[in-house]
Formats: sequence, C-alpha cells, structure tokens
Amino acid sequence: MTGRTAQDRRMVQLPPELQAGKARSKSLIRAAGGQEAAAEVTGKSQARMSSCGVPNTADFLSIADVRSLEAVTHGTAGHPLVTRWLASEAGYALVRLPGAGQPETAWSQRAAKLLREGGDIISGIGAALENDNDVCGKEAAALLNEADELVAIAVEIQSALKARARGTD
Repeated sequence: MTGRTAQDRRMVQLPPELQAGKARSKSLIRAAGGQEAAAEVTGKSQARMSSCGVPNTADFLSIADVRSLEAVTHGTAGHPLVTRWLASEAGYALVRLPGAGQPETAWSQRAAKLLREGGDIISGIGAALENDNDVCGKEAAALLNEADELVAIAVEIQSALKARARGTD
C-alpha cells in the first residue's frame, strides 16, 4: 500500500483553462446559495458540489447541473456564469435575447439608440486616438459598457427584424 488516500488518488493537475471552468462552477454554486443549496437544486450530494468547485479534481458539473443552477441564479452578477464562460472559451460572446418588452414597430427608438451607442463608441475611440494614435487599456475598459450596450441594441434590432420577416408583428 502506498499510504495515499482515495482523495489523494483523485487529485489531478488540470490545465489553466479547465481550472478557470472550475472557478466559474464554484462561483455558480456560491450564487445558488452554497454547496448545500446547490446539492438540493441538483439532487447531488454536498460533497459532489464541493468537488466540482475544487481546481485539482476531475469532477465537473454536468450540463443538467449547470442548467438547474443557472435557472436559480437569475439576477446575480455575471449570470449565466458557466454558460458565459463556455461561450467565451468557444470564441463567442453571450448576449441575452430581448424579451417581449418593446413592440415590433418601435423602429425609430431602436434606430436612435443604435446611433447613440455607436456614436458614444466612435467618440470615445476618437478621443483616445487624439492623444497618442492608440487606444490604451484604460481607455478600452472605459468603453466596454458602451460596446455591450451597442451589441444589445443590435441584437434587439435583429430580433425585431426576424419577427417582422416571419410576419409576427
């Protein structure tokens, strides 16, 4: 016998990208109320939830677990944590689709918002370029919210166009 425990034998060295996934899983479990609450939501044990958040085990949340936990964490910062990370890892940005808030005929409001958000970004980039013909990290960080808002209105317009094309307005 080597003197190693079962837990020692389960320890692994995960690559950094999977450790990042474990960190997102741990954050999701916390957002769901902690390991015991997450265990109740998923029907898994508290020990399993603990292991899924530890960076040196090969235990991961299942797709069903992620779906269940993300369903109870709406409104928390970064939601949906694991899905957003997976999309990013695959080279995609995750954007929430618009709900049924604005009528399909609100074209002028959408166009005005698109122009405003696009103008804000162009203005910010223009100001940055005036200084040193580059956009530094601090200037880019200051424009991220504007870029998010521009993407959101673009997705809203896309959704409205799809609805109009289907004749559902």
